[in-house]
Amino acid sequence: MYYKSYLFYILLFMILYIYLRSRYRLEKYTSYKSIVVTPQPTIYKNLTISTWHNSSLYKNLASNIANIFPIENIIKTGGSVENIYNVEKSKNMLGLVQDDTLYNYAKENPNTNVRYITMLGLEQITVITLASSKINSWTDIQDKRIGTFSRDSGSYRTLEKILMINKELKQNSIVPIDNSDKIVNMLLDKKIDLFFGIVSNPDPIFIDIAKKYPIKIIGIDGIDKKLLKIALPYYTEAIIDSTDYRVTANKTIHTLQTGISLVCHKDLDQLDSYLLIKTLFGNFSYIKNNGDNLYKSQMFEFNPTYLYNVNYSVDLHSGIRKYLKDINLITSNPNEDCIYKVGIEKCKLKYINGYRLI
Repeated sequence: MYYKSYLFYILLFMILYIYLRSRYRLEKYTSYKSIVVTPQPTIYKNLTISTWHNSSLYKNLASNIANIFPIENIIKTGGSVENIYNVEKSKNMLGLVQDDTLYNYAKENPNTNVRYITMLGLEQITVITLASSKINSWTDIQDKRIGTFSRDSGSYRTLEKILMINKELKQNSIVPIDNSDKIVNMLLDKKIDLFFGIVSNPDPIFIDIAKKYPIKIIGIDGIDKKLLKIALPYYTEAIIDSTDYRVTANKTIHTLQTGISLVCHKDLDQLDSYLLIKTLFGNFSYIKNNGDNLYKSQMFEFNPTYLYNVNYSVDLHSGIRKYLKDINLITSNPNEDCIYKVGIEKCKLKYINGYRLI
């Protein structure tokens, strides 16, 4: 009797266990995306990110974003200028763009559809030439042919501005190069005398060139710094470790850097941008560290303070503003006493409180 009753309860328990296991089965996720965001077609749109060439930090940042947030497509473009135009035209387009190019575009187009999300990386002005070249600083760059990336890149626009600030530099000519594989041959064939790029260092294109031919890295020496500040007001001082390119003569190169920021269309759904920024802020360490050693070196100097928009020439998207208000990162009170209220009580909200760190 007792034995039959015992078997009955065992059988009942097994049936209940099988039922509950089938009903509440744990998701077997295969990517980081499953951990962070559960895509819901009624909420998320078919979002696309405009990036740059395949070996660029832009492309790798976009891939990391797609691993933690539902992104439909990642597209390669000619650079920041094209990415801004893409965002301007499509409400479901995101773009990774060079800050200097973005801010200048916003100044020239006050009614732009482009809205700011956050900064995600850094780039430096980097000039290379063959080690055999007699060019050692910008004072040697006169009547030269300067190669750079395509006309749709921020590098091209920035080089234009640098050449315009000094009458001696105006005599140089710009040679846009759409295919980076051509750079080294154009240097060897003397079709260009040097190459100018705004890239995240160490840059894979320049590393490949340095493996084949000795090169030298040129910073901003030889350019009037006051004029440079007028031409490039959004840049900050930085250094390049030239040993990444097998250059040992001058190991520390002084230069300028700008940010890589993520932007969107003003009509992107507020919930989409809110959840996107929440995901990015919550996974800062993943964005910074998920990549090979080269990626980690490019992201080494990037820290949480860079996430916050400190230039107000580009409006925040409404979803971004809402999120930053919700976590008390925006204040309309100019009094610095507001910094002591962050996370404790609310300051009235308008501008980002730059004193708050993650």
